[in-house]
Amino acid sequence: LAWRGAERAPEGSTTRRAAEAFVARWEAAGARASALPAAMTSMRPGKDAEAKLSVENAVYESDVFRKMHCELAWGDGGFEVLHVVMYPWAERAAPVFAADVVGFGGRVSLCIADVAPVTKDLSLPRSYVDALAPELERALGDGLTRRELPDWGRAILGPLCLCVGPKVGDDARADVDAFFRYAFKLHDANCALASAPELILPSDSSVALDAQVRFCERQLENVKTRRALERAFGVDLTDRYMRQVLFDVTPSTPRRPS
Repeated sequence: LAWRGAERAPEGSTTRRAAEAFVARWEAAGARASALPAAMTSMRPGKDAEAKLSVENAVYESDVFRKMHCELAWGDGGFEVLHVVMYPWAERAAPVFAADVVGFGGRVSLCIADVAPVTKDLSLPRSYVDALAPELERALGDGLTRRELPDWGRAILGPLCLCVGPKVGDDARADVDAFFRYAFKLHDANCALASAPELILPSDSSVALDAQVRFCERQLENVKTRRALERAFGVDLTDRYMRQVLFDVTPSTPRRPS
C-alpha cells in the first residue's frame, strides 16, 4: 500500500479498513497517485484547537477518473470519518461515486453510498441501473433500512443511493458489513462501467461538468462537515480544504486528460 497515511489511524477501526481497501483497489487498477499541498495531505490540529481531529488524504487519477479521493479522519471520543469520492473526467456522462461513513465511540452512526447522476432529472445510464438495482434490493433484503437523506444530498444523490443508520447492539456489525458490501459493489461496477465508449459526450458538451459543479456546491452546504473541520483547523484552512481538496470542481475544471 503506497498510501501510508492510513497507518496513522487507529488500528482496526472500520473506517481505516475500508479506506485501505478503496486505495488498494485504485492501485491494483493502475491509478496514479496525485500530489496535494503539504498542508492538506496530513492535517493535524493546532495546539489551541477546539477539537483534536487528524486527517489523512490520498488522491489518485486515471484515464477515466480525474480525481479519486479518499479522506480518513479521526479524533476525540472515537470520532471517525471516511469520505470517498471519484470524479470522472467530465467528457463522460458517468456518475460520481461517493461514500461517507461517520462513527463515534466505536459505533458507526451514518453510512451513505451512491453513484451520483450527472443528469438534471437524476437518472442514471441504463447500464448502471441494470447492474446495480439488484444489488440495492439485495442490501435492503439483508435488513438495512434506509434513512432520510441530509438536506444537502436530496438534489444530487440518485435512485441507487443507500443512506442508513446502522442499528445499535448485536445487529450493528451485520448492518455495517452489509453497507460496505453494497458500497464496494457500487465502486467496482462504476470503475467497470464508467469507461464505456457510449458515455463519451460531444466535445462541446458541458452537461457532466455542470452536474459535477452542482454536486460540489451542494456538498459545500454540509454545515456539519464544515463546523467539525473548523474546530480543528480554523475557518480559513477549512474553506481552502473543502474547496481545493474535497469538492474542487468549478466551471474551469478540465474536462479531459491533457
